[in-house]
Amino acid sequence: MMKNLLYLKKYGGAILLFLTLLSTHNVSAQCAFGDNQYPFTEFDAPTTNGQTVTLTAFNYYGEYGIVNLFSSANVYELNIDLGGFVTVFDATNNAVAFGPVPFSFTPPADGTYHLQWNADAGCGTGNVDLVTSVTLIGASSACTDPALAGVTNSSSAGACLNQPITLSLTGASTGSGLTYQWQSSANGVTYTDITSATNSSLSTTQTALTYYQCIVTCAAGTPATSVAISVPMNSFLDCYCESVATYEFDEEILNVSVGTLNNSSDCATTGIGSSVLNQYSD
Repeated sequence: MMKNLLYLKKYGGAILLFLTLLSTHNVSAQCAFGDNQYPFTEFDAPTTNGQTVTLTAFNYYGEYGIVNLFSSANVYELNIDLGGFVTVFDATNNAVAFGPVPFSFTPPADGTYHLQWNADAGCGTGNVDLVTSVTLIGASSACTDPALAGVTNSSSAGACLNQPITLSLTGASTGSGLTYQWQSSANGVTYTDITSATNSSLSTTQTALTYYQCIVTCAAGTPATSVAISVPMNSFLDCYCESVATYEFDEEILNVSVGTLNNSSDCATTGIGSSVLNQYSD
């Protein structure tokens, strides 16, 4: 999605127009493996409670690290010193978990995983030296049936077109053996499963007001449904970023036409309205 911002200035009797194009990231379920990413470092997972393995102090947002010997019997914390977002892929590069750091991760199976570090849920990249690490928290505990699904939360009270929001649960059960299925609804009555939305959190986009809930199940037991949330669409005026135009000199535009506006000027003639020759216009 591209956003166009206009900055108008009356300078030297002419109208100066500055156009800033701001690109935004779009993410559906998690950051895709292989987009602007580079392998960096390979280590074994920590084996002692409280032990932290620093993958590197020189990771960039967009790179990933390979960590071997993860144990499905343990809970690990994945972290970036400057904050960000991590997506965990198995050895065949299928996403198995994702979320903002620090991120609690229980491997679904023993083995090797790829940890991809991004600046945000929109898969942002950047050449900033990062300290990335994995800490062994301790042994994972099995969930208890029936599970608690808790309350659905959204990272934003309203959504902008094609901009990601992150859904999560508060008050839900924890432990190994839990499964998740996120659902959406247009009316808050009839819900359908969201394809591949089977993690404890969900990053998604929408084009209209949407209701969300999550089905949480412990070890194929009795399903529990979270308290749903409705996420409306924000006003168009709330979905534009501030202008970052920086150049204000020597580029004269003698006419601006937008819709019914047709404003002409030159170095000797002012435009319409309250323009002042050789000064700023209102």
